[in-house]
Amino acid sequence: MSHEPLSAEDATLLFVSDPEAQLQIGAVCFFEAAPLRDEVGNLRLDAIRAHVDARLDQSPRFRKRLASVPFDAGRPMWLDDDHFHIAHHVMASTLPEPGGEAELRRFVGELLSEPLDSSRPLWDAWFVEGVDDDRVAFVLRVHHVLADGLSLFDAAMLLMDLEPRDDPDVGAPWKPEPSPGNDRLLAEALMARARRQGEIAVGAVRPLASLLDPRRVPGVVRSVADTVAGAMRGGVETAPPMPLNGRVGPHRDVLWAAMSMPDLMSVKRAHGTTLNDVVLTVVTGALRRHLGDEVSAELADQPPRVLVPVGSVGGDDSGAGNSFSALVAELPVATADPLERLAEVHAEMVRRKQGGGSSMVSSLFSVVDVVPPLLLRRLGPLALSRQPFANLAVTNIPGSPLPMYLLGSQLQAVHPFITGVGNIALIIGVLSYGEELGVGLTVDPEVIDDPDGFLAHLEASAAELVAQAAPARRTAEQ
Repeated sequence: MSHEPLSAEDATLLFVSDPEAQLQIGAVCFFEAAPLRDEVGNLRLDAIRAHVDARLDQSPRFRKRLASVPFDAGRPMWLDDDHFHIAHHVMASTLPEPGGEAELRRFVGELLSEPLDSSRPLWDAWFVEGVDDDRVAFVLRVHHVLADGLSLFDAAMLLMDLEPRDDPDVGAPWKPEPSPGNDRLLAEALMARARRQGEIAVGAVRPLASLLDPRRVPGVVRSVADTVAGAMRGGVETAPPMPLNGRVGPHRDVLWAAMSMPDLMSVKRAHGTTLNDVVLTVVTGALRRHLGDEVSAELADQPPRVLVPVGSVGGDDSGAGNSFSALVAELPVATADPLERLAEVHAEMVRRKQGGGSSMVSSLFSVVDVVPPLLLRRLGPLALSRQPFANLAVTNIPGSPLPMYLLGSQLQAVHPFITGVGNIALIIGVLSYGEELGVGLTVDPEVIDDPDGFLAHLEASAAELVAQAAPARRTAEQ
């Protein structure tokens, strides 16, 4: 089919996000430079573009643009971009003197502060020289409605090989499917919206009929009474006020670091947790250092809350899209001992997953079929800027344990980034590759003070946890 609507989750996210603070995801990567340069030392940009263009046959969404349905009568549609040209999406840049990672950080921050061109497919990729003589940086950014972290990683992996190959792939010429006219888009959107609203109505009636079963009335009454009592007690879980939260604007800053995968995996194995638990424990320790012991102790009864994507998969057969499976968990910053923090984080994540919190988060992003888009556009950004449920977000993406290559150049490091929206101004992304866990810290610099200090706290927290877990690891190995 040449056209298809955005998923309900993606359409809701698009409508409620501030257009000046676009939600983008991607990565800062480093490749060895020599294989990407020709015999006179220039970047092989034409070969890179030809290779990427050929591999896009396996990721058709990356050649589609978004088109609005007339009168906002339905979700926006993915249409083939009949003006698609790979040079609009794969570009090169050279850092100004003196170059280095400080200039690269400035380049990435300025890039993410600019929205992607909505008249074209919502992604671009930059090969950046000037970091040093031995490396070329690769910066890939994508609008979150095009792909989530896992589907983006899968798409990026399609560009690369497990063995070094010098010659680019050559693809068949791509021909876009004709775009349907506005009349057809409108008619299809109205029919689809009516069908989905009917499905929603039927889904609501069934549980209502079950609730009216006389045998269930006592249990229903008790449930309603418990809910009302919880609300009166202020039982709805909310995040504490913190300097991490403030209305996110268009400006971005991105920092990166790497942690040892063998060290972190040894902590996981020795204490019977998940790697995600270990990552969240490292983040908790960094927050404790950032806030200080006294402030952290005051948060014992209302800990900071983190939004954590879980079990996310690509939204459709195109290998793109989002499923928005996520939960919100508490981070025990008041706990001083790092191993006790790990045990508490593990117990909290088990409790949240068993409680079905991810379904609730998913349903919040599926209102587009019952709330008019015009209303979502007007009220959504305001609601997101005041959301009381999470202070920060952490996303953990499993990568490749094997080395990857692009035109014979080995991928050396990957650091994911996710830009904030609403009032979540700090997002931490981690991605495993080889023996490293690449860390990306994305902030709104107008809200977050001293992001360099926070990154140093992350590294110190990881080192502390690994050191404390060493005796248990040696015992497990014996």
